[in-house]
Amino acid sequence: MDLEALKNHCQDLAFDGKDYLEIEQALSSLEITEADREAALKQVDGYIVRYEISHQERQKHLYKIMIGLLLLFIGGGAMLTSVGKEGLARIFAIGFVLYGAWMVRGAYAAYRKPLRSDFGKERKFKSGDMRKFYDR
Repeated sequence: MDLEALKNHCQDLAFDGKDYLEIEQALSSLEITEADREAALKQVDGYIVRYEISHQERQKHLYKIMIGLLLLFIGGGAMLTSVGKEGLARIFAIGFVLYGAWMVRGAYAAYRKPLRSDFGKERKFKSGDMRKFYDR
């Protein structure tokens, strides 16, 4: 197994939720040179950190889904009861329903995307002054 395949294997293990010791045990069972093993283990911490950050981003999308559903139910409940039957209250109730549905749709689409291995690598700013903070 060459070094790139070994790193990809470590990355796959990290994105499956394995911790450092489990990845180290999986590498010790493979027949590889000690230099390749050490080079792959140096990259494992970065893979685990990227997995945790991308997992936290998925949690944020899940929270947005819950907030959107809450808005949807509040607006729907207001429309069904006498609170949102007429005038400005009806407009607010319809606004809650529409915004809640829009929020749920967008967050669910983002939640369904697979975890990316390059999460956090894209640059936030296009100006040259901020590159030194993101190209580490």
